[in-house]
Amino acid sequence: MKEHKIRIAELRKKQTGSQKKLLDLYRTLGALSLSSGVLETLNYGEFLAEYKRLVREQETLQTQITQLEGLLEKQENLRQCSKKVSQSIRNYEKELLVQEIAIGNYFLSGTEFPDEIKPLKRQYDEVMNQVYETEDHLSLLDQEETKDFFSFIGKQSRKLVLKASRSSREGDLKKLKQEVGEFILRLFDSPAEPMEVSAELAPIVQTGLEKMRLMQTEKQNLSDLQQDLDAIKKELGLLGFGRNPGRAMKLLEQEQKKVLEELQDIFYRCGKRIIDTDKDQYAKTPEIGNIIEEISLAMEDLASLSRSIETLETELKVAQLQKEIDKLKENIKVHQLRREKEEAAISLGEKQISELESAIRNLKEPS
Repeated sequence: MKEHKIRIAELRKKQTGSQKKLLDLYRTLGALSLSSGVLETLNYGEFLAEYKRLVREQETLQTQITQLEGLLEKQENLRQCSKKVSQSIRNYEKELLVQEIAIGNYFLSGTEFPDEIKPLKRQYDEVMNQVYETEDHLSLLDQEETKDFFSFIGKQSRKLVLKASRSSREGDLKKLKQEVGEFILRLFDSPAEPMEVSAELAPIVQTGLEKMRLMQTEKQNLSDLQQDLDAIKKELGLLGFGRNPGRAMKLLEQEQKKVLEELQDIFYRCGKRIIDTDKDQYAKTPEIGNIIEEISLAMEDLASLSRSIETLETELKVAQLQKEIDKLKENIKVHQLRREKEEAAISLGEKQISELESAIRNLKEPS
């Protein structure tokens, strides 16, 4: 029986493959017949009308999907480029900040500077005086002795306030240096008569100008990329995909899948009808006739497999029933043996009873 089960499983697997092959052949026959126009003269008008409608829908959907895919791919590429350019700008800004602060520190710490930065110089000097005052206060506070725990806490609190004030002033100084450095670099970048700087400052200015110009170029690139992104967004809107292009793509793909499934269904129904009603009329048609022949062979193969499976299943069922019969016969034998033993025991018992009763009678008779 095990061999039967294994063989049936193998045949069922082949049967499934043959059924799929037959289904594909029906669809192939239907698709070829509908697309070739050979059905125009026969009673297949409902199939042809539905087929042409679905083909138009499929072509429209594919055009929309192709357009949307192209725009989304271009949009994603532009976004990636924008990220890279934005990161490049941030890197240049960090590098430029170092140069600007160095240039600003050079002019604000010196005695010679352009008239345009005199207001910033005055602000710088005022903030520096505030920093010095804060440092003096901190120095005096460090020298101050604490008498108890509360005076110690008070001292630490004042130190924290002074340090916070100093940190804030140092931040203001940094901003002033950057502002001056930025102004100086703009002067050097202008077409006016260039300023003369010391040999010490010249390489810093040159590096700052290079970073500034590179950053300006990248900012222009970013602006151009944004314009391209805006143009794509506008185009998506004109095509009706503006609100949520990703969701629109999913909906289009779902619609396309549905149309393709409907096409596969009509191909199958058309092919099945040709085989069932008009097979002989198309048997001699080139290419279509070959498919009809393949379908006939596939059907014969399926029929053969079905017969083989049916035969094996019958044999398996017979073997199972025979096994049950053999099992019942064995049970009957057991019961028969048991009954024979019980009958022998009964006969022996009856004989012993008879002998005992005879002995009793002998005992009761007078001597």
